[in-house]
Amino acid sequence: MNKVEQDVLVEAPIGIVWDVVTRPEHIGAWFLDSEVNLEATAGGAGSISFVSREGTPVKLALEVERAEAPHLLAFRWNGHPGQPQAVTHVEFQLSEEGSATRLRVRESGFAELGLDETAATAYREGHIDGWGFLVPAIAKRAAAVPTEVA
Repeated sequence: MNKVEQDVLVEAPIGIVWDVVTRPEHIGAWFLDSEVNLEATAGGAGSISFVSREGTPVKLALEVERAEAPHLLAFRWNGHPGQPQAVTHVEFQLSEEGSATRLRVRESGFAELGLDETAATAYREGHIDGWGFLVPAIAKRAAAVPTEVA
């Protein structure tokens, strides 16, 4: 399998959800209590720094490929600092569903990592677990943001 996908209906307007997935102060709250630098525009760059569950400091670099507010943020990142060739593509797709927002997160490119099958499977499974934790955290963060902030 070459991708990981998560989908959630967020009980918040699309503008708030967009802010939660693009503004560093929000990302830092839902992404493992991290320090985030991000220019959420096409060609923008950024980084996410945090301490892993094992207690190791981690810094991930990313490059924004597309930013179409408030519907699409797409970037490439190295989601595994111990393997510099491990660059994958992540997309946040947002669509309105009444007063809520459908958020779809897709990470792809696992087959192109150049890892052996065992390592590639473990890498992808780690990202399934990661997004399985992070996507609900995004929804929770967005639902807690006051509507008048958007």
